[in-house]
Amino acid sequence: MEKFTHLKEVQILYKSVTVEGDWHGQWVEGSESVVSLFRNIQDESQKKLMVMNLHEQFRIVCFEVAAIGGNFDVNDLKVRDLFTSACIFRADYLMVVQNYMDESSWPKDTNIAFTDKVTKISKDLGIQLLDNIIIGKERFYSFAKEGLLPADPAS
Repeated sequence: MEKFTHLKEVQILYKSVTVEGDWHGQWVEGSESVVSLFRNIQDESQKKLMVMNLHEQFRIVCFEVAAIGGNFDVNDLKVRDLFTSACIFRADYLMVVQNYMDESSWPKDTNIAFTDKVTKISKDLGIQLLDNIIIGKERFYSFAKEGLLPADPAS
């Protein structure tokens, strides 16, 4: 008598999200273009952290909401959750975008430590972290523009 085992098969569900402009497959022209794409995140009623995956020539593949809600601390996030879609889609580059619920966009010490951690892990995976962008109510902060990561692709 044959014995059967049930294994879990992974299935990926794509969900289209409507955004203003023609962004799919477009070249990211630096942090300003990413802020333009996600400008509505500043109006969110809760904290959100998203990951944008890009292929060669900095073309957008997709984005994923990696964390949402409450007062999550970036250092409480599992870094593997940031790289899930990047690995599935074989992304060459990664950008992290998060909002602050107050006027400030200045990074906290936890954001700096988080960015350092993600940078190190991304190198091991062969995925370059291009930027970590914090969008506040009035302004944004770009780790790349501040010289804490490699320069923006457009500069």
